[in-house]
Amino acid sequence: MSKDFFICPNCGEEVSEGKLACPYCGSDADTGWSDDTIYDSIGLPEEDIYEHAPKRGESPLYIKLVAWVVLGVFLYFFVVR
Repeated sequence: MSKDFFICPNCGEEVSEGKLACPYCGSDADTGWSDDTIYDSIGLPEEDIYEHAPKRGESPLYIKLVAWVVLGVFLYFFVVR
C-alpha cells in the first residue's frame, strides 16, 4: 500500500506526490523541502487580536468621556441655569 501524498515539512499539510510546491504554504525544494527537513517553520507566536479589546461589560474610554460631557451639558442647561 503506497501513499500518494507526503507531509509538508514546513506547514504539516498533506501534499500530493509529484507536486512542486505546497498548495497551503508555498514551500518548495528551494525554500525548505528536503529529505532531512522536519517541521522547522519559523515559529512566530500567535497574535492575540483581542489583547487590547475591552473586557465584557467594560466600556471604552471614549464612551465614558461622551457620557460625562452629555451629563455636564444637561446639568448646565437644565439645572444650573
